[in-house]
Amino acid sequence: MLETVILVVCFILLVWSSITDLRTTEVPDWLSHSTIVLGFVLNGADSWLTHSWAPLIASGIGFGVCLAFGLLTYYGGQWGGGDSKIIMALGSLLGLTFTLDTKLVWFAVYFLIAGALYGIGWTVWLAITRKHRFIPAYKAIIHTTYAKVIRISGFVLLGVFGVFSFFMHDAQLKIVTLILAVFFPFIAHVFLFVKAVENCMTREATPDKLLEGDWITKDVIVGGQSIFVAGKLGISQKKIDELKHLSKTHHNISITVKDGIPFVPAFLIAFLMMIGLGNPFLFI
Repeated sequence: MLETVILVVCFILLVWSSITDLRTTEVPDWLSHSTIVLGFVLNGADSWLTHSWAPLIASGIGFGVCLAFGLLTYYGGQWGGGDSKIIMALGSLLGLTFTLDTKLVWFAVYFLIAGALYGIGWTVWLAITRKHRFIPAYKAIIHTTYAKVIRISGFVLLGVFGVFSFFMHDAQLKIVTLILAVFFPFIAHVFLFVKAVENCMTREATPDKLLEGDWITKDVIVGGQSIFVAGKLGISQKKIDELKHLSKTHHNISITVKDGIPFVPAFLIAFLMMIGLGNPFLFI
C-alpha cells in the first residue's frame, strides 16, 4: 500500500515541477524540500509497519547518493538547483538498496535514454525556432580552426577504426567496430551543432527581469565596479537585489543570461517509462 502511495507522490511531484519548470524555468524550493521530508516520513512509516529498518535505511542511502549526484551536477554547471533537488526528492522517496531490482536504479537507466532523447529534441527545436540566430552561429563556428580540428578528428577515428575492423576475425566485433567508426564523424558534427545552438540560448536582461539561479555568462560591471563574476553557478537573490538597487542610479544595466533547458520533464518521462516498462534489465 505504501509503495503505491510513494509512486503517486513521485508522479504528482514530477507533473507539478515539470509544469512550473516549463512555465517559469524554476522549481519551487518548498515543493522539493517538502517532498524530501515526505519521502523519509513514508519510508519511516513503512519501517514501522514492517518492523524493519530496511525501508528507512534505503531512503537515507537513496537521498545521500542523489545528494552527491545533485551537488556534482549543480557545481559542475550541468543542472540548476531545482533539477538537483528534484533528484534528491526522488532518492528519498524511492530509496536505494544497491541491487538491480530497485526502482531508483530502473529510473536512472530510463533517464539515460529519456534524457538523451529529450535533450536532442529540445536542441533541435531551439535550432528551428531560433533559426535566424542559429544559422549565422553555425556558419561562424563551422569555419573556425576549432571546428576543423573536431571534424578532422572524427574522420581520423573513422579511418582508424575502419582499418582495425579488417583485421578482426569475429564477425560481431567487426560490425560493432564499423558502427563505432561511422559514429565518430556523426558525433563531431552533433557537437558543433550543439555549440551553435548554445549561442542561441543567451539573452540580454535588466536586473528586474532576473531570477535567482539565472546563469550569467559575462561579468557584471557597474560604475567600474565588479558586481558579479560569471561562473558555473547561478546568480543569488542577494546579488539580484543589489543590481536592482544600483539600477536606480545607473541606468541601462544589461546582463547576459544563458537560458538552460527545462530538464524536469525528462524526469517525468523516465518515471513513466519505469512504471510502464518495469525492470529495464529484463530487456537485455
